Amino acid sequence: MKGTSIMALILAFCLCLVLIQPQVKTCTAQGSVFKLVDVLLDYGNGTRKWTSCILQTGNDTVYNATQLVATSLNVSWYDGAVFVNAIDNVWNNYAANTFWMWWIWNSSAGRWELGPVACNQYVLEDCDMVAWYYEDCTTWPPSPPLNPLETKVDVLLDYGNGTRVSYEDVEVLGFASVLKATKMVATVEISLWGTDAFIEAINNVWNDYVNYVYFWIYWYWNQSAKCWEMGQVAANKHVLANGDTIAWLYEDCTVWPPASPPLTKVDILLDYGNTTRVWYENVELPGIPSVLKATKAVASVEYTWWGTDVFVDAINGVWNDYVSYVYFWMWWYWNHTAKGWESGPIACNKYMLADGDIIAWYYENCTVWPVEPPPLTPHPTASFTWTPSIPKVGQTVTFDASASVPNGGTIVDYVWNFGDGSISHGQIVVHAYSSPGTYIVTLNVTDSNGLWDVEQKQITVVQPHGPKADFKAVPETVRVGESIKFDASTSLPGWNGTHTMPITEYRWNFGDGNVTVTSQPVVYHSYGATGNYYVTLTVYSPGATPETDSTTVKVTVFAVPVGGQSVSIETPQTRRSLEIYAVLIAIITTTFAVVKRNIVKRYA
Repeated sequence: MKGTSIMALILAFCLCLVLIQPQVKTCTAQGSVFKLVDVLLDYGNGTRKWTSCILQTGNDTVYNATQLVATSLNVSWYDGAVFVNAIDNVWNNYAANTFWMWWIWNSSAGRWELGPVACNQYVLEDCDMVAWYYEDCTTWPPSPPLNPLETKVDVLLDYGNGTRVSYEDVEVLGFASVLKATKMVATVEISLWGTDAFIEAINNVWNDYVNYVYFWIYWYWNQSAKCWEMGQVAANKHVLANGDTIAWLYEDCTVWPPASPPLTKVDILLDYGNTTRVWYENVELPGIPSVLKATKAVASVEYTWWGTDVFVDAINGVWNDYVSYVYFWMWWYWNHTAKGWESGPIACNKYMLADGDIIAWYYENCTVWPVEPPPLTPHPTASFTWTPSIPKVGQTVTFDASASVPNGGTIVDYVWNFGDGSISHGQIVVHAYSSPGTYIVTLNVTDSNGLWDVEQKQITVVQPHGPKADFKAVPETVRVGESIKFDASTSLPGWNGTHTMPITEYRWNFGDGNVTVTSQPVVYHSYGATGNYYVTLTVYSPGATPETDSTTVKVTVFAVPVGGQSVSIETPQTRRSLEIYAVLIAIITTTFAVVKRNIVKRYA
């Protein structure tokens, strides 16, 4: 009974594959100001040219579009109707019944239809496609143009608030510009600078022209360089190729360049059911990758759409067994928490992967349900610590990955990226930073199964500094014995990288042999002799780097002059005159004393 139920489910599955067709993708409704239109010019000699143009409402006919894309255009008017005689000097040939005919692409029916009216009377809609064909009209109706090229791309919209939406295999017909691909998945408002179109809003999220902070920026994935690159041209000028990925990020542009879109690395196992098993490790996926996108990155995939769901029919030419209904491709994902494989619960295009995820595609017997999961091949777990916890510039830091767990295998490589451009290998490594700042340290461990895991942590490197000595002497010029106030209150404490280290000692060398150590910033001192004294203050902050700092200030001490308290500043010439005057006074005084002594003797 169980086997019968399984067979019935498989039969229903196959019936759905026949009945359900992929949905036709068209542009969403846009604003009323601009219309994006593609025009094909086929000159009938093998030369074909696709051009994308932007029309404004009121000038949005086939004629208007043709005027924009043709180098030269010759027309005739018949009662208000325009008929084309020549495009780019290729003229209608009435003798050979060869004429310019215009066609409009019917996106619903998926075919070209002959223009129903004169080209100036047909008003175009957003994302319409027009084709001018120079062709033989002997047989009527003439042959339609070849169907427009179809380009499949992935589009990521990141609204900057944690909301990210990924669109895979977006079918862009005709001119596959970034603008057109974006209009396939979202409502877009643009501004026109000449012929260049710039995005103003996506799904009604507008550029911030008030604060000039947040703007829509588009990126494209460079498949050769394996990196995101910022779009360098207008959104209507960058043409996409099959398999391209573009990403629109609504992001802070005050820091330039802004952060690029995410890049996810996953591991993929393909098991073909015949003992052939292939591991693909560190597969780089731009944008928000689904299981479908990850699988397409490593293999050729055939799949069927069920509405908006994708189901895989074949991988690398190995097809589901729709004859015997036995073998089918099943996908699994590794549950890191439960440490086991779990069957994919939904369509493979809707399950989004995260960095370090593992998926497995198994081609297996589905007559027994549930089917057997893949063998246990999980990632190792990366984990590390470092000491000291807050290192200083130039200080040796020890990074230790001993806490990493191999999870069944053996860890064979530890790769360190210290965030400053330096890389190292080993379970325990040392490193010193030359500049202060916050760095992201990345550890990538790889095990003997070729599986890996990454852990990232932020480390803060600080630049400590010592105290700063500073003081004032008030006054700086004093008399002998007069007290001077030495005030070091403006001295600054040190810093050890995390805490302020206060000044605990003020060491004063007054220059006269006196050295005083205080815990307070203010001291008083007087001098017993005249002269110039050089006072040095050394402040001490234990734990700072360095712990001390010194500064010196000059003070002047002068004597009290004879006969008063006034002090005059004399020039060298004045000083010599005073010296001569003093000698004369001394001679007169001595002479007077001798004369007086002789008179006293005589009278005695």
